[in-house]
Amino acid sequence: MLEYFSGGVPAGITLCSQLHDLRELVAPIEDAKRVLNPLLEVCFIGAVAHFEAFFKDHFAASINICPALIQKLRERQINVSIDAADVISLEPNAFAKVGFLLTENFDFGTPKKINIFYSAAFPVTPFGNADRLKYEQVLNERNLLVHHGGVYTLQFCRQKFAKMDITNQAFYNSLVVTKKRLVKVIDFMDDIAEKTCSATAKKLKEFVNQNGLALSSEQIKAVDYLATCPGSKNMF
Repeated sequence: MLEYFSGGVPAGITLCSQLHDLRELVAPIEDAKRVLNPLLEVCFIGAVAHFEAFFKDHFAASINICPALIQKLRERQINVSIDAADVISLEPNAFAKVGFLLTENFDFGTPKKINIFYSAAFPVTPFGNADRLKYEQVLNERNLLVHHGGVYTLQFCRQKFAKMDITNQAFYNSLVVTKKRLVKVIDFMDDIAEKTCSATAKKLKEFVNQNGLALSSEQIKAVDYLATCPGSKNMF
């Protein structure tokens, strides 16, 4: 059963464990509004990386458990082609890992793209309009840290500041990641992941029942594990 999941662990559990570790790592830090802290910056970047991996791994596991979902993707004009040589290389377990092969070609880097894939397969949209805007802001901050060392660009300033402040901010001041901001982002990720795990497992069960699909006892257990997402505050 565990072969359906990346690393042998359901994506919801993996994400919660990773976010818990980040919480623990920054717990001793005393917050300060205008003090740059490399540890907080790295943890912010890491949280986004783990969150993106969650969506890819959870989606892949769902297809591993129920490959019939692939037909739904195809009906939505999503390319479901995979390299036959890759399939051969994974024998005799290729059938249980087809989701991994498929999602290697999918981009889960934005809330819009995540919604497209999840709505096609289940249908579930992890991000409503308000959540989409929140996560887009998180991604903008993450990209600023990764690609510009946190120093404000003109494009970032236009999104964040009033016109009169842009001249003084752009290419001079930097984004300050506070402990409060990081914890707020982690709480947001916990919430989205929990709702996504619960909703996708429910929809997958409905899809199986409505189409009269016969899942093995191991597949049925795996669907239940898909719903597991305890939240990073509750880990350990």
